[in-house]
Amino acid sequence: YTPPVPQDYYTFHTLASFPVAGGREASAVSFLLGDGGTMYVSTKNLYLAYYDAPGGKSVVHRFALAPGAAAVYAATGMINGTVKNQFSMDEAGDTLRVATTSFQNNSTSGVYFLDGQMEVQGALEGIAPGERIYAARFIGDRLYLVTFRQIDPLFVIDLSGAKPAVLGALKIPGYSEYLHPCGDHCLFGVGRETTVNEWGGTVNDGLKVALFDVGNVSAPTVVDTAVIGGQMTGSPALEDHRAF
Repeated sequence: YTPPVPQDYYTFHTLASFPVAGGREASAVSFLLGDGGTMYVSTKNLYLAYYDAPGGKSVVHRFALAPGAAAVYAATGMINGTVKNQFSMDEAGDTLRVATTSFQNNSTSGVYFLDGQMEVQGALEGIAPGERIYAARFIGDRLYLVTFRQIDPLFVIDLSGAKPAVLGALKIPGYSEYLHPCGDHCLFGVGRETTVNEWGGTVNDGLKVALFDVGNVSAPTVVDTAVIGGQMTGSPALEDHRAF
């Protein structure tokens, strides 16, 4: 298969299935994608998303998974914007839920529901104009979304209806790059504290850990924060969630 948009190079992806207990050879399927790609895997499907820059959209492929069988290509769809990482994708029943940021004209973010044929069945667009997604976490019928430009809005988005809807938001300095559930109604956020310099620009400061209470979905609050070190302080947790 040759992608419809000419590129200077292509990236091959090979999806292999093999039994951990032995007994049969591995089976594999190979295909072409644009450079890179974001992968999300459930017990039923493997999804791969990559950004088609000329069109400003993400292409999403679905591969069906079945015990004892090779992965099988199932469907392809397209949605506006780019997918940040695997936490921006989630499967609920037969629906794939995806959060993206579109950089066409003024950047905005959106949330999309896709069916098994990768067709959009519901969408919420125009979230946080001028900002982009820094962190996303799907938990049940809620999506917690962090966008950022100069302050850190934490959005609580309802996923229980036919299309997503914003329930509430919280704005604080700094931003979170990773969100982790804590109990029934709390989230940890790991990211950066920020300050405003004398020219009005935003400058990164120390590593920031925040505890959010999202029990009241219309008015989430900050329980406490800790700022560690300064601009040069880092953590593997900013790039690898296993470090958390």
